[in-house]
Amino acid sequence: DNQQQTVWIFDKLGKFKNSIQRRGNGPGEYMRLTQFEYDKSNERLLLLDMWSKTILHYSTEGTYLRTDTLDRYCADFKILDDGYLLSMIGERDSMAGVFHYRMSENKSKKILSRDCNLTCSYNWEMVSYDNNITFMAPPLEYRLYSCNMTGELNIEIRFKMYPLPSRTYDEDESMEHLQDYIRTNYIETSRWIYATYWNAESSLRVFLFDKQNKTYQNS
Repeated sequence: DNQQQTVWIFDKLGKFKNSIQRRGNGPGEYMRLTQFEYDKSNERLLLLDMWSKTILHYSTEGTYLRTDTLDRYCADFKILDDGYLLSMIGERDSMAGVFHYRMSENKSKKILSRDCNLTCSYNWEMVSYDNNITFMAPPLEYRLYSCNMTGELNIEIRFKMYPLPSRTYDEDESMEHLQDYIRTNYIETSRWIYATYWNAESSLRVFLFDKQNKTYQNS
C-alpha cells in the first residue's frame, strides 16, 4: 500500500519468509513502489519505482542486485525476453499507451495507443501466464489483447458490453452519475476470463468466460 511501500514474501504454504522495505532515494531504494513482478527464471523480485522510472532487482532474500532505468514513466509492467512491457494507460495525453522497452536499445516503442477522451479509464491490469501477457483495452472499446514474450501484440477477443455507450467522455465525470459501464476488475488464466463492470444506474455486472468451451456466465 502507499503507506508501507513493502513487498511481503511467503512460501507456498503461507509461511512468512521476509520482506523488502527499502523506501528512500539512495542506492537500492525506491521512492514510490507502484508494482512488482517475480522473475521465476532468475529467481528474483523486480520492483517498479514509478517516481524515478526504474525497475529494481532483488533476491528473494531481499538483497539488492541492480537497477534498470527506463526512458518513460509507467504504472504497470511485465517481463519480456528482451526487456519489459510497460503500461501507462491511465494518462490522458501523449504519455498514455502500452510500450515495448528493449534493454539492448535502452529505448521504448509505443505498441498501443488509447482514446484520450475516455476520462473514466484506469490503468490496465496486465496478466501473465504460460509465456503470454494479456490485458483489456480501456472501457468502451471492448477488446482483450495478448502479447507474447517477444513483444508481439495481437487482439485476442472482441466483445461488447450492453447496453452500448450512450455518450463520449471528453470532460471529467462524477462517478455518482456515470451512466455507462466502466471496467473495474479483470483476471485471466489459461482457461478463464473474469471481469466486472460498473455504472451508477445499474450497479455491478460480472461475467466469467470459459475460453475452452466458448461459454460464459454473467449476472
